[in-house]
Amino acid sequence: MKRPVTLRVGGIKYKIKYNLEDEDAMGETDSTTSIINLREGLPEDKLIRVLMHEITHAVIFETPFSTRKRFDLEEVCDIVGWHIVDALRTNPDVTQYILREMEEEADE
Repeated sequence: MKRPVTLRVGGIKYKIKYNLEDEDAMGETDSTTSIINLREGLPEDKLIRVLMHEITHAVIFETPFSTRKRFDLEEVCDIVGWHIVDALRTNPDVTQYILREMEEEADE
């Protein structure tokens, strides 16, 4: 996996770093500094899922959902981080369709 240096979420540029010092965590998203920090040395499969989990945090932070407390934030991020990756991998036609639509929008 080519590791991205930055990621745009809701128009905000998040930096992605790989120097998380918290031994109890695999990833962390700080919306005040727009930094996603991941533990160095994770196996690629786990890294992808942790990154998706942290991207979900960023998406929620950059939307009005961040002010709602009717859901458990960690549970939502786990659901997306662990299951959307599998859904995209096992449905390559859907993934290609999404990417094609995004490319067409960018060309307009």
